[in-house]
Amino acid sequence: MTRRPIRARLVLAIAGFCLDSSVSAGAQEAAPPTQSVLVAGYKKPSKWFRAESQHFIVLSDTDHAEVTALLNNLEKLDYLLRIYTRDNYIARGSEQKVTLHYHDHVGGFNEMVRAKPEEAIGLYNSCSAGVQGFGVRLDRVVSLGNEQLALAPLSPTLTYLFEAYARHFLYRHTDIRTPAFYIDGFAQYLSSVRFSDNQVVLGRTPTAIASYLDYVAEHRQRDRVSYDNLFDRNGWTPVSDKEAQGQRLSFLSKSWLLLHYALSSDANRALLGKYLDLAQRGVPANKAFEDSFGIPVVDLAKKMARYRSKDMETVEAELTSLPSAQVSFTALPDSVTDFVLAEAALRSCPDRKTGESLLRAISQRAGGVPNNEFAKLTLS
Repeated sequence: MTRRPIRARLVLAIAGFCLDSSVSAGAQEAAPPTQSVLVAGYKKPSKWFRAESQHFIVLSDTDHAEVTALLNNLEKLDYLLRIYTRDNYIARGSEQKVTLHYHDHVGGFNEMVRAKPEEAIGLYNSCSAGVQGFGVRLDRVVSLGNEQLALAPLSPTLTYLFEAYARHFLYRHTDIRTPAFYIDGFAQYLSSVRFSDNQVVLGRTPTAIASYLDYVAEHRQRDRVSYDNLFDRNGWTPVSDKEAQGQRLSFLSKSWLLLHYALSSDANRALLGKYLDLAQRGVPANKAFEDSFGIPVVDLAKKMARYRSKDMETVEAELTSLPSAQVSFTALPDSVTDFVLAEAALRSCPDRKTGESLLRAISQRAGGVPNNEFAKLTLS
């Protein structure tokens, strides 16, 4: 995306919004610089290791440096999400850490998650066995300096993991379940957020959405989903699998653009709050939008096209309260390597037949159950 000029007024407004929200959101104070502690080691270690920070547990077969960078980004995203959801945040007592299985290649992800959406590479799953995420390294996660935030290519690894976690966060920590465009737009908007140690850039266009919107505009293509459909996804019916994929991308693109507009100023954010309140109280989503923003839904296409071409901006804000991940690493013995994938599959709440098959496989493996807590917990 070509970087657009940034208005100082808007930067200060966003920065003030974030900083003023930190106390009411219950966000933690800034942490000291990242620390990495090795908790245990083995003569024959597994390729998998365990890393733990304030809100996350990561099981990975990548490397310590990359997982440290990943956890730094995830802790900052979690902090920002608590700010953005402050008015709807629901404290649920003791907060369980999210387990993320971060795999070195796509094939490994397919082994861990048997029943998953087609072509999925980032997924969060929540059921009675707990909350866990699955992700794949598509590119190396690196730390960014302030001058790189708005210009560096968007990491696809972070984009997909941020999108998945933002959507999961809404479902886990709020009661917002409708309208669908808000949930998807929110996830897309947060997917392109990028952090340095003390700054954040908001509002960059996700790569796939930029490509789609540019193609539709340049080739004057008929868009597959109208703005009416943002408020009622049952209003369109795909005629083929290919058409369904195009409609999904169109829906996500419009949802992202409309939410970008709704978060672009203090005034618009206040209107967004009013809109969500009306929608949650059962007012039809399109009427709630028109009553809140004063924009007829039939005029949204022109309004959003103008916004994207003339008014849309990225925003840089300094947040000295951004936390760093406090990471501890635990090595795993090679004898439990097979248990990592089995544990991930079991925690995804498989059907009875699949679960019993997995249990038989790991309990009857050659050499029996290794004398390791990880393996014992998997079986239990």
